[in-house]
Amino acid sequence: LTVKSIENEGMPIHKRPFKKGRLFIKFTVEFPKAGSITPAQAAQLEKVLAIPRTTPSYVADEVEECTMHDVDPHAESRRRERESAREEAYDDDDEAPRGASQCPMAAQ
Repeated sequence: LTVKSIENEGMPIHKRPFKKGRLFIKFTVEFPKAGSITPAQAAQLEKVLAIPRTTPSYVADEVEECTMHDVDPHAESRRRERESAREEAYDDDDEAPRGASQCPMAAQ
């Protein structure tokens, strides 16, 4: 299992519709067990999966280059938990009625 991300290609960020988050891509590759394919099948796979000798042609206006970054799923999960807790703290501030004081000492 490998996870990569691409900056600014994910979903729009909440309350900031013109800013996008990261697009996460999860790669899961299952390789055949040793001895489970014949030499002829192995040669066929090598032919299909070989690195092309020429660069594919494309129209520059029709493609967009991007850079993939490695992602540690566990570290990303912890980062999201911290970010969520921080956002919840700010959300609590928004719940007070307009003009109301949030400091209990102000009413004295």
